[in-house]
Amino acid sequence: MPQLSNRLRVSLMTGLGLLAALMPLLVYPAETNPQTDFPGWPLSFEGKKLKPLPLTEVEAGFVKGFPGRVGKFALGNEVMILRWINHETRLLHPAADCYRGIGYTITPQTVSQDTEGNRNWGRNLVSKDGQNLLVQEQILDPAQQSWSDVSAWYWAALLRQTKGPWWAITRVKQLDDAF
Repeated sequence: MPQLSNRLRVSLMTGLGLLAALMPLLVYPAETNPQTDFPGWPLSFEGKKLKPLPLTEVEAGFVKGFPGRVGKFALGNEVMILRWINHETRLLHPAADCYRGIGYTITPQTVSQDTEGNRNWGRNLVSKDGQNLLVQEQILDPAQQSWSDVSAWYWAALLRQTKGPWWAITRVKQLDDAF
């Protein structure tokens, strides 16, 4: 196989980078309807009653411009963040990114399944100043497909392998033990 000149190699890499950057614009589904009606917040989750909690000022600032709705709830000894998303977006971030951004140490865990054994949860142990949390998250579509990874969901949505609206569910549980 012939060697590529440095100029050709740089041109090829630049072209591939440009193609990767423009790909979302090339495959963006034109029929996306950002006006999909919000169905309201669920009253319970896994048989437990959800108690609405107010968003903090910082949380409210994060959700400005978000394509959907964001709610915070108490679920027994857990806090749940529910995000209803009406079209694919890069504004949906993994919870680990948010915790990392405010100084937490992140320890990724293996993906787990829900109580029915069919939905995957991404999981991280997060810690800061003696506070230890288990953070689990998943994204669901109306057909009950699930993703434990925001990036995998985004590309599936962008490539029309799933249709919304979607629910992103984040569960945060205080842990008693240090890890």
